[in-house]
Amino acid sequence: MQAVGAEGDSIYFRPESEEGDASWGGMRLIEADSSTHISYCVFLNGRALQDGDQFIPEASGGNLFITGENILVERSRFSGGYARSTGGGIGIWTGNPTISECLISANGSSYGGGIGIYAQSSPTIEN
Repeated sequence: MQAVGAEGDSIYFRPESEEGDASWGGMRLIEADSSTHISYCVFLNGRALQDGDQFIPEASGGNLFITGENILVERSRFSGGYARSTGGGIGIWTGNPTISECLISANGSSYGGGIGIYAQSSPTIEN
């Protein structure tokens, strides 16, 4: 997947309506690889609320959920996300992404509100 905006012209991922408690299921990158690049994107109000065992991938990563190797996420914003398990902003589950120059704010979850790292993941987080 390639989602590459530009400075001053970001790509938005958010609910259709911004009224009340509007939300969406967030973006899920499953077994992504080095061709996956997210840049100058804005993720707002994603939710991962799957019922069941609290430590399951479906309840992680409110705005963005990642599994896979060598993914690049840069110059993006993650706000207002919530996950029942881990990573309201970004949930990383058996993944090794590089997250660089991102703003991660006002997210929540049971574990790791901004970024939740689980299941032997080794992300690189810069700036």
